[in-house]
Amino acid sequence: MAEINLTLANTEAQQNTYQRLIALADQLFAEKKYVLAKIEYQKALKLKPDEKHPAGKISEIDKILKNQSFTLNLYNQTIALADKLYSDGKYDKAISEYQKASAMRQTEQYPKEKIFEINKLIDEQKAIDEQYNKAIADANSHYKQKYYDQAVIRYQDAVQLKPNEKFPQERITEINAILEAMTKEKQGYTDAIAQGDNLFALQQYEQAKLSYIKAANIKPKEQYPKDKIEEIEQLIATQKASRYEFNRIVAAADRMFESKEYDIAKNKYNEALKILPNEQYPKDKLKEIEDIILAKELAVQETYNNIITEADAFFSKEQYEEAKLKYRDALKYKPEEQYPVQKIAEIERLITDFETLKANYLKLIAEADKFFKAKEYSEAKPKYVEASALMPDEEYPVMKIEEINKIFKAGMLKIQQAYDKAIADADKFFSANVYDQALDSYRIAKGTKPDETYPEQMINKIMKILNENAVRDIVISPVAVDDGVEKKFNFDPVLISDRKSNFILIKVRNTGNEEFKVVMGYGKGGSKNGGFILPIPAEQKSKEFIIYVGKQYKWFTEDNNWISLTPQGGSVEVSLIKISRGG
Repeated sequence: MAEINLTLANTEAQQNTYQRLIALADQLFAEKKYVLAKIEYQKALKLKPDEKHPAGKISEIDKILKNQSFTLNLYNQTIALADKLYSDGKYDKAISEYQKASAMRQTEQYPKEKIFEINKLIDEQKAIDEQYNKAIADANSHYKQKYYDQAVIRYQDAVQLKPNEKFPQERITEINAILEAMTKEKQGYTDAIAQGDNLFALQQYEQAKLSYIKAANIKPKEQYPKDKIEEIEQLIATQKASRYEFNRIVAAADRMFESKEYDIAKNKYNEALKILPNEQYPKDKLKEIEDIILAKELAVQETYNNIITEADAFFSKEQYEEAKLKYRDALKYKPEEQYPVQKIAEIERLITDFETLKANYLKLIAEADKFFKAKEYSEAKPKYVEASALMPDEEYPVMKIEEINKIFKAGMLKIQQAYDKAIADADKFFSANVYDQALDSYRIAKGTKPDETYPEQMINKIMKILNENAVRDIVISPVAVDDGVEKKFNFDPVLISDRKSNFILIKVRNTGNEEFKVVMGYGKGGSKNGGFILPIPAEQKSKEFIIYVGKQYKWFTEDNNWISLTPQGGSVEVSLIKISRGG
């Protein structure tokens, strides 16, 4: 009965670990962190090799990574076409191509910037068209009512907006002829000039211009009113140009403001104030932007501080994976901060000794390459498989395995396909330490191609691992450990050749009603070399932990001879502590 309960508990712990790995992998996949997601799916697949979800996601990630190169080439071709269309002035087609490129690589800013630039040109032209149409409409209305002076002004406005348009120029010529004919019979030139001079002095240029036009119509040969009209038109043109430029810049600033591109909007509003310093609207918008930016900076800082606090708490409890995720979250809000970067690097150093891993990888690759050059492919392939298991992100061993598989497939296709499938399944199970299913697959491969030596070698290798497995019992009957008390359990050091595959099995029961944590440590003599945090459930529930310690540098390099448990927040009853060799 105790063995059944232990099996159920192991299954439950395995299920919990599997679900946690799948949740983390799915989150990384959703964030498009495909390499990290693949690692987590591989961990989950080791726990449950028959599960389709992690295997399917790993295959999907491999396809995504393979397609990225193709997508980049297509993206560059699309950008080149869009740039040419843009330079040719074919804006609508250019926007369409930039949108395609942006859809291919959504994080790239260049196509978005070019779309914005084209829309800006279109908007500016649209604004000119709207002003021109308004001027023509006003002028036509004045013309129909025979308000020729006002009509001339609006037709002149239209000419300034679009100098190449013939219609307003022709209407001005026509109106001038009408005014000349009307004013030949009128007197009052002196009064018109006096009135114009008075209005000019008061800077009422539009009204002054009308008076000078009236005077010029009375005496078309007089130069003075013409000179004053020209002077006024220059002054008005300058004012209108300033107002037009001011309105154009403010409109652009407003668009940036609505798009929440506050830095660009701020520069635009300041640029508008240089043209018309007394305008209040840009000043009000600048104050609004300052308030928004300040609030945003305070919110980002507060969020960053909260995440760092959580990360530091995980770090102090030696929950390094949780801490690393939090430090990465903090960098999303303040990428320039060095503290989370330093803490992530520190965690990486604590988790694994990369140099040792790299050296083992290179040794396996060198051995595999030697076999490969000698065309001993059955000897080379397991070396590449082991190297790939050590460093799954490296492409070289995967490439060489694929190359060997192609060589194997050169013979009898159907037999070779069946053999290759069995070998691929067996290698996967072997890498995941699922030895029973690996044996079945290697035996299928051997039956398919009896002359191949690789399946027999791997079968012998697995049997050797299974025969050499050993279990060391440390606690087999209940032992009470009180809150805050460190309880040490001594044992003879594990052989160094066995340590990298070691698991520690612990079964504890909460003797209280509140959940808390137990610090599990291990070491040699008076030195502590490592440990883990064990979350203890509430309500006097028992829980089993299976801890893979073989990956920790200090475990397999030191002759550790004790394991300790220190409850933090409650007392526990320990019924099992065992060290197992996983192969």
